[in-house]
Amino acid sequence: MQKTINKNKVHDISTSLVDIKKNNPDFQIPMIYDGPFKTVCKTFPEFINTIIVNLLGIDPKDIENAYFVDTELPVEQHSNKKMIVDLLLHVADDSLINIEAYTNLTPENILKNNQYAYRIILKDQVNGEGYKKLNFVQLVFVKNKIKLFKDKLVNVFTTREEETNEVLPYTPKLIYVSLANVEEIAYNEDKKWLYHALKLL
Repeated sequence: MQKTINKNKVHDISTSLVDIKKNNPDFQIPMIYDGPFKTVCKTFPEFINTIIVNLLGIDPKDIENAYFVDTELPVEQHSNKKMIVDLLLHVADDSLINIEAYTNLTPENILKNNQYAYRIILKDQVNGEGYKKLNFVQLVFVKNKIKLFKDKLVNVFTTREEETNEVLPYTPKLIYVSLANVEEIAYNEDKKWLYHALKLL
């Protein structure tokens, strides 16, 4: 008897995707899953680059020569967790974008992402040289609704002064994109390409 798979259920891609597809040929593997997401981004970098341009409002020329770099962060002590960042995009010598993707966002994911951000910044420093003024952005795509903060398409977090709201220079910018809220831009003609691209995720 063929096993029925609930398409709305979150599955463990590392152990069950092949079985799910074999037993249910109509099951569509979400692009947001770890393997497919990394493959698409690295095989078709212009796709993720265009999403970044539209989401962050940056000049396309600033990212056209971007490339993915080594994503393993060093283990400094035996007690440290080994950290593998999903995707790290080198935009310029002073600019990096870390791209992450989740089906659901948990407090543990946020803690891990915060650790990633500062570990990457530290890794990019060179012994014997002055500290590099690095512009670092972490872009996190989340498939399902985000329940840990305001429910909207894009949440941007920076380090700010409480009274003046001034951003502390050279600190990470963390951007969470809730794909469940992509309909916010459904009727915005200027965002039509972005809308369809995010729907694919």
